[in-house]
Amino acid sequence: MEILVAIEPASRRQLAQKLGIQVFGRAADKGGTMRRFVLLTVVAFGVAGCGGFKRVEASITGYSFVCVEQVQYIQFASGVTVAYNTDGTVKTCN
Repeated sequence: MEILVAIEPASRRQLAQKLGIQVFGRAADKGGTMRRFVLLTVVAFGVAGCGGFKRVEASITGYSFVCVEQVQYIQFASGVTVAYNTDGTVKTCN
């Protein structure tokens, strides 16, 4: 036999806190926990993809140029090498 008791919303939250039950929904997200989780996830995926576009571009076109600390590199699908001028010096970029 079950007995159902109507409890006010504030009382439900207090009861859940006393029992150690995590309440989901807007009441539980007052500190922006979900927003922080989504933001960190987006940042993590964004950082993990660094250089990925240039590798895809290189696999389609055969190569792409990348500038790192004012030195120009040629990015291939399987690696990278320094770009040289016709006189044998390292090619610089801005």
